[in-house]
Amino acid sequence: SGLPITMIGWDPSLYDAMIDNRKIVEIEKLNTKYSKFTNDIQVVLRQMMKEIFGEDSYDLPDPLAMAVYLDQTIISQAIEVNVRVDTRDGMTRGGCILDFLNLEPNSHKIRVVQRCHQEKFFDLLKKSLS
Repeated sequence: SGLPITMIGWDPSLYDAMIDNRKIVEIEKLNTKYSKFTNDIQVVLRQMMKEIFGEDSYDLPDPLAMAVYLDQTIISQAIEVNVRVDTRDGMTRGGCILDFLNLEPNSHKIRVVQRCHQEKFFDLLKKSLS
């Protein structure tokens, strides 16, 4: 279509939208039905994170994507690149292939978000939960 596209993967969520114990407490202190819901629905993920990483935490990939849509200044690092989705059968099906070498120079490039400002995201999240 030629429309501008922004893609955000899992990495920014794990690095920049991780809700650690300090942030969990901040969300609890908001004391709204939305803040309570946000922490309460993460019970299984929080337990898994405790078992894997030894820390009470959870990440929020979908809210991070929405935050980027609402406030582009949350993006701290992004690149413009050709992207193809692997549609072949097998382990990599659905994976994104980034053409860093610009092997298809006439392809429509998309913006791929690599990192976000953690505190900007968390501030917007808290505002939405208040």
